[in-house]
Amino acid sequence: MKKLLYMTIMFLMASCAEFLDEKPNKNIVVPETLDELQALLDASPRGMNTSPAVHQISSDDFVTTDNGFAGFRSVIEQNAYTWNQEIFQDSGGDWSSPYLQIFYANIVLDGLDNYNAINQEEEERKRLIEARAKFYRGFAYYSLAICFADHPDNPQNTSIKLGLPLKLTPDINEVITRTDLSQTFERIIQDLEAGIQDLPDNYDFMTRPSKRAAYAMLSRVNLYLKEYQISLDYADLALDINDDLLDYNEVQTASLFSFNLENPEIIFYNEMLTYSWGASTLSFVNPEIYDMYAEDDLRKRVFFRNRGFGNNFLGNYTGGIRMFTGLANNEIMLNRAESLARLGEESLAVEQLNSLLEKRFEQGTFEGIDLTGTNSVLELILKERRKELIFRGIRWADLKRLNTEPALAQTLRRVIMGEEYILEPNSPRYVLPIPPQEINQSGIEQNLR
Repeated sequence: MKKLLYMTIMFLMASCAEFLDEKPNKNIVVPETLDELQALLDASPRGMNTSPAVHQISSDDFVTTDNGFAGFRSVIEQNAYTWNQEIFQDSGGDWSSPYLQIFYANIVLDGLDNYNAINQEEEERKRLIEARAKFYRGFAYYSLAICFADHPDNPQNTSIKLGLPLKLTPDINEVITRTDLSQTFERIIQDLEAGIQDLPDNYDFMTRPSKRAAYAMLSRVNLYLKEYQISLDYADLALDINDDLLDYNEVQTASLFSFNLENPEIIFYNEMLTYSWGASTLSFVNPEIYDMYAEDDLRKRVFFRNRGFGNNFLGNYTGGIRMFTGLANNEIMLNRAESLARLGEESLAVEQLNSLLEKRFEQGTFEGIDLTGTNSVLELILKERRKELIFRGIRWADLKRLNTEPALAQTLRRVIMGEEYILEPNSPRYVLPIPPQEINQSGIEQNLR
């Protein structure tokens, strides 16, 4: 009998054995205590805090030269950059890594089902770990959905839209198929909502979810689904707990990277899987984006370093080369601003945008946006979202949802080795192919590109 998520399972069986190295028989012992179950959620570098990267390569945040393209260390990167019909040659961490996180979460949830708390304190801790596990699972499924599933409103796809295989138990013999897209997003939202009441308002470690993180993630998901009132409500809840912003006037740009982890904006830490393009000096910010920044916009200096023939991005909220894909107040403020604008509350939307931009311009130079002189508040907000959230793993999801609106749809173009590549709005190539090894081993249906 075929088993779902073959390559993920094979990898995780070895990983679980490593986790239990101190046990006398690591082939039969599974995590049992609350400490062991929490340790599985804290697993690193196996990674409960990593996200796919292949969609970032396919987005229009960056460009490269012919030499830069030739220097990509994997065919995956070249295929993703040119929107090739095939991307993965065999396996792919962008698929298996989130499913590994889901498997760990399911192991923890199964262990908690069989755990009998001996007092109230243990019961509360049990519920806390359960809430964390469901948050990680919901986060992982969303990361997969924006890569490997269509947007629900894509006008080019009128057939039943395929969602993800939803694995909800650690049973490796369970055979399941792909759900429809609505079931996938129902599961994501259920997981993120399930344990909110049991999470603390703020994190104890930024790699662990909090109530604020759950609210922020629900705002992100509902913005993607174009549920603007719900996205706004969750943004309000998150920012009511903490709406601190980092004043970019205080950011030092003398070091290689502008930011460190002592950043009041961070709600939940997550980072992108590493590919060679991210460390290449020939990976440049898209000049069209760079030209959007005014001279007194501090982001122009904080985010980028000029190499003479292009600008590299060095503004990761991770404080290093890895790109930040977690949750932060600046994103949630932009969710709030866009939702307000779409709901007709343009004055409040501009007020929110002004509160963010005040921290992004040289002190004394920002005078605020005058609503009377603005043709389209929504377009202005989307432009600032483009500038603020560059290289955060958000652009692909934004392209997919905005392409469903003809006035906001964009055609992407690239030229490599003299050949032009084009990605049309709502193209089936916005849905990435599932790695061939997974298709061969599990028999699940492949995405059509």
